[in-house]
Amino acid sequence: MARHAYVVLTLALLLSLSVLAASCTGPGTTSEPEREAPRQVYRIQVHMTPEQDEAEQVAEQVRAWWQQLPDEERPAALVDVGLRPAVVWEQPYYRVRIGRFPSRSNAEPALSAVRAAFGDAFLVPEQRPVTRR
Repeated sequence: MARHAYVVLTLALLLSLSVLAASCTGPGTTSEPEREAPRQVYRIQVHMTPEQDEAEQVAEQVRAWWQQLPDEERPAALVDVGLRPAVVWEQPYYRVRIGRFPSRSNAEPALSAVRAAFGDAFLVPEQRPVTRR
């Protein structure tokens, strides 16, 4: 009988603790960040290739171009968002993209300057998930 009472008390205590812990996180909150609808941004694509090494080399060329470019010649729109060259894999090609602009109109002035060095550059809309924290 004493053992049965001990088991019942232990279970009651564990249940109380789990209810207490759940109430401490607040209503509707979870430990995982909530995801909102994806947000569209624009990036400048400067190169596309099936070879990863080639894409990495072009990303380095973009960095070198940016480093040697005098500050007064750097497009303000690209300075504002940051160069951020990235090699992105989208089957079947590796793509070299720079910047992350909130709108097409923000990206167009930077595109003109980038095309002077990388003639095939163009704008790419990209869906980017936004995480609320």
